[in-house]
Amino acid sequence: MANRTVPAEALKEGSVILIKGKLAFSRLAQRIDGQALADSVARQRAQNVLYPTIVPYTTVTLTDVEVLFADPSAPTPEETFVLESTYLSKSGDNAGKTCYSIDNTGNSLPPVLELTGENNSYTQVILDKDLATGLDVKLVLNVFKPREHIKRGIGIAQVLVDEAIKYYASGVDINALAARGIIVTGGIQAVPDAPAAAPAASAPNNTVIHDGLPMPGPAPVAQPVTAAVAAPAAVAQAAPVAPAAPAAEVETTEQKAARLEAELTALRAAQANSGSASPFDDAPVEQAAGITYQG
Repeated sequence: MANRTVPAEALKEGSVILIKGKLAFSRLAQRIDGQALADSVARQRAQNVLYPTIVPYTTVTLTDVEVLFADPSAPTPEETFVLESTYLSKSGDNAGKTCYSIDNTGNSLPPVLELTGENNSYTQVILDKDLATGLDVKLVLNVFKPREHIKRGIGIAQVLVDEAIKYYASGVDINALAARGIIVTGGIQAVPDAPAAAPAASAPNNTVIHDGLPMPGPAPVAQPVTAAVAAPAAVAQAAPVAPAAPAAEVETTEQKAARLEAELTALRAAQANSGSASPFDDAPVEQAAGITYQG
């Protein structure tokens, strides 16, 4: 980065700056947040960045950067400030290239527009994933006044894609495939695992739960069998069936009373013949159904 000739305090709020280049890296489909933000802060501090971005943000890095001056003979202070913010990459695939990086904070994502016709006609596109590297893009930058700093800041107002939009493919960049003669249209999406199929009714009656112990699973559903099909198998396999015993006859109260009376009379007669006294003399007889029988 060149020595500053324009301080950030001198920038005019609302000023617009245009730059163009090739997309080297971007996160525009969603903000960097959560664990990714924590990792980013740790990485910036390890690199001795003076003011690391500590709030959720989007980011863009361009290579082969060119500032599009409104009047090349008289650059504005804001255009000069952005030009002096470019840097020469010293390593990696972009070594020796002029680069520009910007982190964009705020509660909304920068609008992305795609070139769709002649005369610089663009149409907004809602990204469902991040853009592929290597795309020709322009950044529309604006100057704003941060709440907590005296210095002015630079933000991304729009991202203009100057060719058909391509998306970043996880694993292998589609541009790397294109270099080998493989053209991917429409981008590549990650494919989630297919949901597990429901267990069949005939599956073993044993299910594994989260603690690794078996537990009873659902029992198979019994299927109805018609008599016409079941009868032949039953006749071939079943043993001869004995005739059922007649049901025991139930003794009525009157019958029980008559039986007890007859038994008592017979007992008394036997005792009279033997000359012994009856143990039932002067004793009440069994009561049944609320009726008292006496000798």
